[in-house]
Amino acid sequence: QSTTTLMARRMGLVEKSVTIHGLEWKYLERPDSAVSTAGGRCTVFFHGLSMNAFEFIPAAYFLRSLPGRLLLLPTPGHDCDNQRPDTKFMSVAESAGWYAELARVLKLVDYNIVGYSLGASSALSLASISHGVRRVVCLNPGFAEAVGDLKKRLEMTDVYAYKDGPTARFFVERCLVPSERSYEVAPWVGEFFHQAIPLPHFAQEYYAHMMNTYEEDLTKEWVPRMIERGVEKSPPMLVIASEGDQVIQLDVVQRLCAEWKTAGLAVDFHTQPGYGHWFGSHGATLPRFWSYFET
Repeated sequence: QSTTTLMARRMGLVEKSVTIHGLEWKYLERPDSAVSTAGGRCTVFFHGLSMNAFEFIPAAYFLRSLPGRLLLLPTPGHDCDNQRPDTKFMSVAESAGWYAELARVLKLVDYNIVGYSLGASSALSLASISHGVRRVVCLNPGFAEAVGDLKKRLEMTDVYAYKDGPTARFFVERCLVPSERSYEVAPWVGEFFHQAIPLPHFAQEYYAHMMNTYEEDLTKEWVPRMIERGVEKSPPMLVIASEGDQVIQLDVVQRLCAEWKTAGLAVDFHTQPGYGHWFGSHGATLPRFWSYFET
């Protein structure tokens, strides 16, 4: 907590709120620090499943020198402070329209998107309907069919949702963060969290519904819409996937990127060895990530 707070202070992040469709949402923003000449004038961060904007501060920290506005935005239904009153969470497709409205309210007309895990799919959903997106970066992307089976994913979600506990934090640090060597997650770990601190029933229903719907949205709506626009009008994409990821299937992500590139999108795919699903602020791929914004 103290480390994250220090990072936020060094980045100049300020907590703000915005009202969308009558509901107040919290987000983090670093105001303009200079005029950006790399891609958009603003960079937006979309966090992953069961996270919130504050938990994505460490991943955003290494881009603190990037000029322009930096925004860490919430994802509807994934932050306890930002749940809708009826607790019926939005699908990724519904979130796209919500994000488009958020972009309008925040006056984002020329911006880059960095999406982690589920946030990478949210990034593509928004890029498919917004002409203001200049570049898209996907970190360990949860591209529908690339996500493992539902049971395993729900167990991982339990860990994400309750990782403030010391045992959960130990699991996350050992299994989901960068590592010098390969690792194997013992099956009992996820099962332990699933039984000891189960997700609420409505949350399990939401995740199951989301996985059943957004694969079709991704392959039949969002990406085809970008392809139809053409490479000159669709934002270029940088996709970075970790070889040690036990949540996302690397070979599927690579295949999807190859298919999209063949179809006409500007997709640059890279792998990063020695990492789990959590994307930290170390590793040989990060200089390439940074240069992507400088080019």
